[in-house]
Amino acid sequence: MSHYTRVDLLKYICSIGIICIHTNPFVTVAQLDNYFLHLEPIFVAMFFIISSSLLWQKLRQDKEDAVCLRHYVSRLLILVCVWGILLLPHWLPKFIHHNKETWIAYLLPKILMNGFTQGSWFIMSLIYGVLICYLLNKYLNRHLVFGLCASLWLYLSLVYYDGMPDILNIYYEKPDDSFGFESYYSPFRSLFWIEAGYYLVPSLSKYISNHTTNIVTLICLVLVGVINHGYFVADGVISILLSAWAMRDPQDVPDARFVILRQMSIVVFFFHFLLVTIIHVLFLKGMIGYEHGFTIFLAVFLISNTIAYGIIRLSKRIRILAYLY
Repeated sequence: MSHYTRVDLLKYICSIGIICIHTNPFVTVAQLDNYFLHLEPIFVAMFFIISSSLLWQKLRQDKEDAVCLRHYVSRLLILVCVWGILLLPHWLPKFIHHNKETWIAYLLPKILMNGFTQGSWFIMSLIYGVLICYLLNKYLNRHLVFGLCASLWLYLSLVYYDGMPDILNIYYEKPDDSFGFESYYSPFRSLFWIEAGYYLVPSLSKYISNHTTNIVTLICLVLVGVINHGYFVADGVISILLSAWAMRDPQDVPDARFVILRQMSIVVFFFHFLLVTIIHVLFLKGMIGYEHGFTIFLAVFLISNTIAYGIIRLSKRIRILAYLY
């Protein structure tokens, strides 16, 4: 079985990037903050691509599609449920608060659509996206499927980022924090990236050199900083190229140092939402002077990584902890 050290590293980097999204470490430096705002979509996109690319590779090597898919989906569902139970005091009161009269009726739809705790929408979107892309590629021409997913991504991105009118009336956004369907937190968000992992990454990882990847990525990073409209296209190119780079040069034996980073990335991803909520509450109560900035980022980074590393190490003795990652 092949092991990808770069994938492990990239997953960890993405988890740190997502902490940055929720703590705004550059908020005091306007230009840098705006630049990072343009880069934010990269971390979620790469998470989707690399999380599905390994599955697609395994499906190409293994004829037992149903077994692979069932194992993949069941692992993700266990992850969502375990964190949902562990962080129940965090997400359920918040959900009830925002849906005072309807929370009982909306609880099951919320779980089926977005999972339990904050951030589990990503896992649910990954599950639905993988199943949809698998079925589409199984019964339709793969070029057509990629074209459809790319068109949907481009349309929704133009509506979301550049304010294009939703002429097809398919983009939905809630006006407040109450429960409701949102295109941004749905399988629509993941389809193109998952399909890119199926359609583009295998070829790019073989035929695009590291030198070409470096040059194109650098050009796109510059473009993100100098254009105000359409920068999401440059983000997409960066996400796909770096994911393809991560899928190169597999190793026969996993590197334990990078395996730990991959395992930590899941714990960091889920646990940091709890820390961000605590900081927000402390800010509202006037116990701290700010809820964003580099100091907040550093605190969330250090605490979440310490907790994650501790859980990984303890899981060698207490096996049940392995369900957290």
